[in-house]
Amino acid sequence: LLQMSEALRVARLGYIFPSNSTNRENMAKTATVRARVEPSLKAKAEVVLDKLGLSPTEAITLYYQQIVRQRAVPFAVAMPNATTRRSMRDAEVGRKLTRAKSAAALVAALDGDD
Repeated sequence: LLQMSEALRVARLGYIFPSNSTNRENMAKTATVRARVEPSLKAKAEVVLDKLGLSPTEAITLYYQQIVRQRAVPFAVAMPNATTRRSMRDAEVGRKLTRAKSAAALVAALDGDD
């Protein structure tokens, strides 16, 4: 497990915190964010956060900081196009799948190099 100072140092390497944010723990936090998520998603996310040495509150704060900094959600959010949606439906029911015994065989099959 990373100690808090280590987690903050690692986070700073990824430009998550501004360089002058040295006393983050003493900042007044008076706003509340409430969200409903699936219990299994919450539990899985908290395992990852714990390994990173972050609390859920710190993770949400990081997320909000990135939204403000980037003036957008900090990852791509897009609706799949019609072709992708059709492919996803096909994959869900096992239709039109390419099967192979190895990654190299899969690439060869997809490239048509049978």
